[in-house]
Amino acid sequence: MPDDYEDPSDLAAIQDAKSHMGDYKLKSASDYVVAQRVNTKITTEKVIMHKLYVSCLCTFFTIFTKDVNRSFSLQAVRGMRATFR
Repeated sequence: MPDDYEDPSDLAAIQDAKSHMGDYKLKSASDYVVAQRVNTKITTEKVIMHKLYVSCLCTFFTIFTKDVNRSFSLQAVRGMRATFR
């Protein structure tokens, strides 16, 4: 194969990437501009809602764990009762 050979599938993939990926600037480039973030302010309401959400998840997980443990203990009791019959 000659040194200047380029695979047609590679050329097609490069062309596809150029047409669909977009232009990403390097942070070290002279024309780089930091993008402005929209709605990044953390409000008291967001913090309270997040804490409430986490609290609900913890409560659900605690109830779920107790229910699973109860199911396992009931199965164990049923198994023990079946062996004594």
